[in-house]
Amino acid sequence: MSNEAFWIDEAQADGRVGPAPMPTCGPDEIVVRIRAVSVNPIDKAVQQDGLFLTEYPAIIGVDGAGEVCAVGANVRGYAPGDHVISCFTGMLPPAAEYQKAAYQRYAVAHPGLSCKLPKSVAFSEAAVLPLAMISAADALFNTTGMQLSWPQVPPATPSGKTVVVWGASSSVGSCAVQLLVAAGYTVVAVAGAHNFDLCKTAGATQVFDHSSPTIVENIAEKLAGDDIAGILGVIVTEEALQSVVDLHVKLRSKGKAGSLVPPHMEIPCKVPEGLTVTKTHCGYVPYEGLALHLWGEWLPEAMANGTLKYLPAPVVVGKGLDKIQDAIYRQMKGVSGQKIVIDID
Repeated sequence: MSNEAFWIDEAQADGRVGPAPMPTCGPDEIVVRIRAVSVNPIDKAVQQDGLFLTEYPAIIGVDGAGEVCAVGANVRGYAPGDHVISCFTGMLPPAAEYQKAAYQRYAVAHPGLSCKLPKSVAFSEAAVLPLAMISAADALFNTTGMQLSWPQVPPATPSGKTVVVWGASSSVGSCAVQLLVAAGYTVVAVAGAHNFDLCKTAGATQVFDHSSPTIVENIAEKLAGDDIAGILGVIVTEEALQSVVDLHVKLRSKGKAGSLVPPHMEIPCKVPEGLTVTKTHCGYVPYEGLALHLWGEWLPEAMANGTLKYLPAPVVVGKGLDKIQDAIYRQMKGVSGQKIVIDID
């Protein structure tokens, strides 16, 4: 058994495929043979801008699906041969541990950020989930986020409360819609007109076109009098988040305005005095608490009973580590209602 990885030798350099050390399994870890990975917008920031990277050469990548090939002595519930998805943390703060990054043939994963995958589900299908799912859950349910009610299996009894998801056809948005429905909320989505069906498949009851010049007024008129539990802004541009803030004010929401802006960045729009827009850790969350509930309880049950949908649909752009660079460039050009995936083996 030997390992290969997609290496980045310096900031803004294209990646290369080369030999990598075979990961060793600590007592609280698992080693996964990577079968499929997906590309996230954060990959561009890491590769092109040097975000998070502290030394080179580096291995990046967060989302992966594959087979368990080694299990640490303290780990329970996993065995060699299990199919899993994992949120690989190797390039994320607080410290780079490149044997824990996804873009290689074998990688170390934390069982607290992993989940068994039904063998009926393709690796390429499941690889769309990890970072998007943990980011959505962090934004919606964490004590530093919107602090909404937890999702349940089967879905919670409808609460009569509504949450608006702005950017609902994105990876994080698709996960957020499903999590909210499972928590008993009515979900109103904002997306491009060509992605309305995707949002409804995820569980949204109404979808509004983000390109409308009167989008805020349209939603406010439609939802007037509803019990608004919060508004989540998945798109972190100034224009999108300003619309989220303006809608929150117009609806006089009792809930919070949430965002995918990471903790080290400022909210890029005007926020009225008295309103707080929450931020999201986007992957690097503690293994206990939220992650334990999501990865250890809700996700396995939702996968097992078939209620979870693997959205947005994967677009497999090739096979092999050498296809990752082209996939990152394709992501940089813009992707809508899809998730770029590479089969590794």
